[in-house]
Amino acid sequence: MSAEISAESKLSRAMLFVVLGSAALFFGAVSAIGYSAQLRSGAQQASPIQALVLLVTGALLDFIGASIMYEGFGMLHSMGTVYDLGRYGTVVQLLSAVLIASGFYLIVFSSSGAAGVLGSGFFVAGYLIGAVCASPVGTAFYGIGKRHDSTLVKSGAVLYVLVPLIGPLVLYLGLKSLKNKAERP
Repeated sequence: MSAEISAESKLSRAMLFVVLGSAALFFGAVSAIGYSAQLRSGAQQASPIQALVLLVTGALLDFIGASIMYEGFGMLHSMGTVYDLGRYGTVVQLLSAVLIASGFYLIVFSSSGAAGVLGSGFFVAGYLIGAVCASPVGTAFYGIGKRHDSTLVKSGAVLYVLVPLIGPLVLYLGLKSLKNKAERP
């Protein structure tokens, strides 16, 4: 049972990184859009540095979170194949994040129309791959919620697939409550 608690603790920590990374990516995207709008209007007052720092920080936090998530699902491997789905889905989601970040960068910071079109293709491909691969990861988290009869974890798993900004936060809270429940005497 302690290996299971350790794995769920890792997954909880992973969700914290994913929440922070998603927030940084969101604010980086907003900042980049603002910078792009200023460039197009001719009133170049802002610097792209803030947007780039937030986007890179968000990507790094998401990468760390995904790495920890991969390890956590690996620790649950012996408990069923549903956790292998989560593990493999996590790897493909990393590819998706790279495509989205590359596409977003090309769309916002390129001056060439061809680069913008290529960026749009990367962005859409990354988003579609991420949406498809969120399902196996969500299924694995749902399996944890079902195993412990945790409505919060099951809800977080569904939200992870449908609302990527809110799902990881709900999962973090749910997994943290499982850890706290397991540590009580």
